[in-house]
Amino acid sequence: SWLWVFGDGTTSTQQNPTHQYANEGTFTVDLISTNSVGSDTNSQNIVIAFFNINFSYNGTMNANQTISFTQSGSSTATVWDWNFGDSTTSNMQSPTHTYAAQGEYVITLNATNSKGCTSSFTDSIRVGEPLGIATVTTQSITKLYPNPNNGAFTLAYQGLGESLTVVLSNMTGQTIFTRKYLVNGSLKVKFEEQELAAGVYFLKVNDSMDSKTMKFIVR
Repeated sequence: SWLWVFGDGTTSTQQNPTHQYANEGTFTVDLISTNSVGSDTNSQNIVIAFFNINFSYNGTMNANQTISFTQSGSSTATVWDWNFGDSTTSNMQSPTHTYAAQGEYVITLNATNSKGCTSSFTDSIRVGEPLGIATVTTQSITKLYPNPNNGAFTLAYQGLGESLTVVLSNMTGQTIFTRKYLVNGSLKVKFEEQELAAGVYFLKVNDSMDSKTMKFIVR
């Protein structure tokens, strides 16, 4: 029989198990093997580091305008696979893209590092009609900093929305809180959430014209 002790409070009795760690750190893994004669214990330390990527974008959010995409997060990625949601793709680290028509598009970035670890991040973008007379862009500017943080972070917003809905969720999709704020052109809110466990979280910000989801790490 086999008893694996993974060092994070979880175990397995399989001969060759797989395991996923929720947090970064150094863990001591013990394997206790038992047969008819007796048992033996082997231990080994392993170091777990997150490979998490995300991206940001900027430019004029209208059809026929160039939008720049920048991969951020972990800097060890070596392969990138962008899907812009309009049947076009790119394998550049930080590509540019032009949408031919207005609409809402779901953008996905899949990245791989030299060790074969993979990470994926998805966000949506709303593209307006082509710029012309009496047409203005409604894209807001939303930032979260610092990232990573210890649960204390600042949200800065600038845009045309009159109110904001802010939703914080964890990696499993569980909503931690939903808060609403009145906006007069801009807003800066400091969050003190030091009770958050270490891990990856998502802050979704909605105004009446735009939506943005930002991934951040709590250490």
